[in-house]
Amino acid sequence: MSHSAIIGAIEGMGPGGEVSCTLADIPFDELLLHLHMARFTGLVEVGTGAERDRAFLREGAVVGVRPPAASDQASLREGLLALKLLPPDAIDAASEVARDGLELGEGLVASGLLTTEELDRAVEEQARRRLFSVYERTDAPVRVAEGLERLAHFHAVYVDVRPAIAFGMVARSSPARKQAMLAKVRERRVRLVAPYDEKRNGYGLPPPVLLALRELAQGVAMNGDIGLPGLSSAETAGVLLLFDRMSLLRID
Repeated sequence: MSHSAIIGAIEGMGPGGEVSCTLADIPFDELLLHLHMARFTGLVEVGTGAERDRAFLREGAVVGVRPPAASDQASLREGLLALKLLPPDAIDAASEVARDGLELGEGLVASGLLTTEELDRAVEEQARRRLFSVYERTDAPVRVAEGLERLAHFHAVYVDVRPAIAFGMVARSSPARKQAMLAKVRERRVRLVAPYDEKRNGYGLPPPVLLALRELAQGVAMNGDIGLPGLSSAETAGVLLLFDRMSLLRID
């Protein structure tokens, strides 16, 4: 199934409709970007059976992620430890009586070891990590299912999807996609349509990229060895791909 056919099928879905494909058919970043821009409400499943990652979206925003059952508790544990909310032994003791990450979080709150606000932070961190991990599943089956009724029981928390999109395009885009972008701008001048607003556009880009974007806002000639200041040609291609897909890049 082609990339354009998948997007067309998703756009043409009626209430309660479903579309199936694989991540070999459409990159995860492109799928996320389209669903985000289309203000999609429903479910995206990556993988099957006990190996499913499930992302729940409402009006284009990710409002919850459920990892595969086998890694649900472990991934929440990683989030709790990364944020230094609890020591390992406290988490492990609570894990012994919990069936999944949802029960683990609820149990920690009920026992007074976590506040609701702290659990929200941990679940958001867990969800963000799971979205990034999907890029390792390059050919996994995908099911996109429309409708509020697809939003099953999960710990609801808003997760900014833009850093996951940016990571996919800048760091994980295939060499072919990047080479096509470089060919598109070769011997041309490129610039951002408007200066990049770091406060309003939370793409989670690293400092070297942000410095390059300041130059790109002024305009950069893509001659010779193509590269934005401080970035390799591959990194440059990923950055240009991201902003081109966001309709924020001008090519003269």
